[in-house]
Amino acid sequence: MLDGVVGWPPELAHRYRARGYWAGTTLGQAWDRAVGAHADRVAVVDGARRVTYRALSALVDRLAVHLALRGVRGGARALLQLPNTLEFVVAYLACLKVGAIPVPCPPAAEIVDVARLTEAAAWLVGDELRGAGTTRLADLLADPVEARTTPGSLGRLRPRPDDVAVFQLAGGTTGRPRVIPRTHDDYLYGSLQVARVTDLERESVLLVALPAAHHVPLACPGLQAALLLGARVVLAPSADPETVFPLVEAERVTWIPASPAALTAWLDHPRRGRHDWRSLRRLYVGGWGATPGLVSAAREAFGPVVQQLYGPAEGCTCATRGSDPAEVSVETQGRPVSPDDEIRIVDEAGREVPPGEPGELQCRGPSTIRGYWCAPEDDRVRFTPDGFYRTGDRARLDPSGNLVVEASARDVVQGASERPKPSWKPLT
Repeated sequence: MLDGVVGWPPELAHRYRARGYWAGTTLGQAWDRAVGAHADRVAVVDGARRVTYRALSALVDRLAVHLALRGVRGGARALLQLPNTLEFVVAYLACLKVGAIPVPCPPAAEIVDVARLTEAAAWLVGDELRGAGTTRLADLLADPVEARTTPGSLGRLRPRPDDVAVFQLAGGTTGRPRVIPRTHDDYLYGSLQVARVTDLERESVLLVALPAAHHVPLACPGLQAALLLGARVVLAPSADPETVFPLVEAERVTWIPASPAALTAWLDHPRRGRHDWRSLRRLYVGGWGATPGLVSAAREAFGPVVQQLYGPAEGCTCATRGSDPAEVSVETQGRPVSPDDEIRIVDEAGREVPPGEPGELQCRGPSTIRGYWCAPEDDRVRFTPDGFYRTGDRARLDPSGNLVVEASARDVVQGASERPKPSWKPLT
């Protein structure tokens, strides 16, 4: 285990493996298996570029070799601050194959600060951030690697399933980011389990219009699960309606992760009704601002395909299901996706409150971290002695046993006591 990472207690790790949650497979191995099973299917659509699983695998292996030759392997951190392009997908998968730890950075992240925080060995950034003495990623993908090193040799660099796979970044009420270490075991399980619950499968066409560096579009279930299942990923440079609407129609998109802001813009746009949305099977909205009014209006516009998801990057995803009654899908954020996810709602003294009473949401399970990387002071505040993650969000359980998040951690700190009243109104 990487220094500074808090692991699961041995008895819990044994339970998660015995129950098949942690399958002893790395994300890189899972990717290679997907390529073998779906080689000729289209994996990624990026503008005019349509890349099959076989072709994507060749690009991934080529970059993986270049990374390995430059020492970016075996736990070295690589910052990925790239737009929603094929190059982001290639860079992410290449890091996973050689055991480098990708650090997906949202567009607004202060990359110099993140580099210092994570002790990064490499930066993969967009052209607008590229400086003198750097190498273009496109050049690496176009140039042949040295003859003495072949993609077949990458197996010697393969990480272990319990190694850290990805560093996700979490914001805080202080503005100082925290580093979330996700292992191959837990990130693979969590991603595929969310896919099972939310009906993402081989025939799905996933639209990634939100920044791919964020946890939900990346791996909850995100492009990660889609590519491991043999589905097609359609990358969009932004979530604006003029970009999204034609892609949904042209690519027959079936699955979309959406933010409340993006969903509101789509609903408000006057040309929404001029495009064909009949291919859509699931539209999951997550994040603060997904009010019952917004979700109800979205279901009026798109049908019961609209569902809700609660997915902090620290783990323990909750989601509504397609089979849920309308009131559950509209009023709640669902329930945990894993049988071994544990959630509890406690008062200020840490005592569990009765069902229906509000309190702080805490969770633990096979895809919830046990501590931040190299942050013992944060861990003492954000994790309980028995390993529950203190989300800081104010929530309650409704009579159906589903979760209702009433206030985000930031709002709780700022004194908000309940979910804001929706200001959004549907089109008439």
